[in-house]
Amino acid sequence: MQNEKPNFEDVREALNIMQALTTASESHGLLCALFSFGAEVKFTAWSDSLMTKSLEEGDLVAISALQTMKKLYDYTKAQFDEKGLSFDLFIPADDEELCYRAEGLANWIKGFLSGVGLFGLDFEKTDKKDVKEAINDLMQISYMDHSELGDDEDSEADFLELLEYTRVAVLLIDSEKV
Repeated sequence: MQNEKPNFEDVREALNIMQALTTASESHGLLCALFSFGAEVKFTAWSDSLMTKSLEEGDLVAISALQTMKKLYDYTKAQFDEKGLSFDLFIPADDEELCYRAEGLANWIKGFLSGVGLFGLDFEKTDKKDVKEAINDLMQISYMDHSELGDDEDSEADFLELLEYTRVAVLLIDSEKV
């Protein structure tokens, strides 16, 4: 499959190899915002923006890391090209600890909101109440104290509700383009 979703840990490791100053979730959130607002993001521009140093020519480990990031880029671009009602938030897998997944969600939202900000969205001045509320809610979710979460059923249910709300809020923002 050409646009297969990459493994979260593979992307995390690729970013580590690239010495990126961002997380897998945050970099994906930013990319989603850019695609949502119609930016013509080139892979090399996005991947270069993540790196803190240039990669050595012929470095097979670095080449592999870039291939992993290209896989994430292609997967994400395909989701936005399809303009469907669903897309994946790139966060740790369901079998990971809840606090790790919640941290991933918070980072994803921070990346998305950073991308929204790059487009000059002034949500304080928008007359679209639903969009303003969605952005405020996303900001609050991104501030959650994920280290305090337990692994009980109630916490899991609350997290899944936040995850679904985030998807819906992003789709609302995408559809309204304030």
